Amino acid sequence: GARHDALERVSHNGMVLQALPEALRGDRDVVLAAVRQDGRAFRFASEGLRSDRAVALEAMRGYADAMKFLGGHLLHDRAFGLAAVVVDTRVFALLAEELRDDPAVALAAVTVDGLVLKLAGLRPRGTYEVVRAAVLQNAAALEFAEEGLLGNGPLLLEAIEAHGAKVLRHASQDFRDCRHAMLRAVGLDGRCLAWASERLRGDRDVALAAVRRHGDALEAAVEALRNDSALVGEAIASDPKALHFATAAVRSDRQFVLEAIRRDARVFKFAPASLRDEHGFAQAAAEANGAVLAYAAEEFQADARVVLAAVLSDDSAFKFASRALRGDPEFVLLLVSHGSPGALRFAAQGLKADHEFMLQLAGVDGRVVEFASDEVRADRNVGVQAAASAGGDALRHLAPWLRGERDVVLAAVGRDPLALELATDKMKGDCEVVAEAVRGNGLALQF
Repeated sequence: GARHDALERVSHNGMVLQALPEALRGDRDVVLAAVRQDGRAFRFASEGLRSDRAVALEAMRGYADAMKFLGGHLLHDRAFGLAAVVVDTRVFALLAEELRDDPAVALAAVTVDGLVLKLAGLRPRGTYEVVRAAVLQNAAALEFAEEGLLGNGPLLLEAIEAHGAKVLRHASQDFRDCRHAMLRAVGLDGRCLAWASERLRGDRDVALAAVRRHGDALEAAVEALRNDSALVGEAIASDPKALHFATAAVRSDRQFVLEAIRRDARVFKFAPASLRDEHGFAQAAAEANGAVLAYAAEEFQADARVVLAAVLSDDSAFKFASRALRGDPEFVLLLVSHGSPGALRFAAQGLKADHEFMLQLAGVDGRVVEFASDEVRADRNVGVQAAASAGGDALRHLAPWLRGERDVVLAAVGRDPLALELATDKMKGDCEVVAEAVRGNGLALQF
């Protein structure tokens, strides 16, 4: 009757429990059904059931504040504590002192939230397994470990691998001054150098291992090492912005910076303004690595000498040139004349569609047709000129029908006999074309 009706009602609305008679609020089945439906119903259960392990855990799963209504007995119940801290670590603070000093209970809690270690007793905070779990879950938990574990090598190195250098904020001075340990630490995260003792921050081997892992670790090295060009070079190879942390003498060394730019153009961004703003240096940097143009000031991106130096080093640098230079036919012709036909890819569209201009370029280097407009690549005059200049390298990029035109193909095989491979079958059967190709290279007969 009444019990069955109560079970039915709380199964649909757990909060109905507050209106039930005291006897039913003390009925385990009724209360379990209620808290499963709505954890908030827990507060209306009888005192005895609020001390029932299963009922309390069920309520905590659905109601964050259920712990406020736990029966006092549960706060001394080890089995409850082990299970409850996994459901909601906040309950750890409410547990009796003996449970908060129980390594097993603490371990269950810190595995979910490492900072719970702060609330644990002395035993857990001095237990390796507990501290390890806490620190792996949250690096900041190390602050609450017993002093004896703050220098534990295996613990700290595993934590560094998981969380990085920040772990060492709370490490012991002995660990920070141990050369063997710090060599391993900086090998995992170069920025650990910042937490090393001053003695080790001046140890070249330790600093070298650090900057090879993370170039910006150079910031933590002593001045003498930041003035070591070779070590700074290793740091820059790892991270170009490491140049920021070198001494003024190293940063202002033109040859050193240019050599670094040769390996990585991004170094230019971090060179001192006194170098970056100097025309001679900008041009030398562009010669060393054309990609520098991407990081150069607008005045240099519009400077013909700097841009020419950059493009001769790297065709693709032309995309960073000023719009005016990319649309200047005389300058584009100069680039192609100097052996950089690929620069045309980044020239103004109007130039690539200009038949007369493209005919002129094709006579200089036929490879430019790869970047011409479709209409230009179908221009017979351009095709003949390009084929005569670049053979197969031009023929492959011309409109397909031009590969079947005798004058175009003859021009191509005259320059490059093996270009016959790219011609149409009709041209491969043309006696005059084949004879011209074979005359230049007998291997053309295979096509």
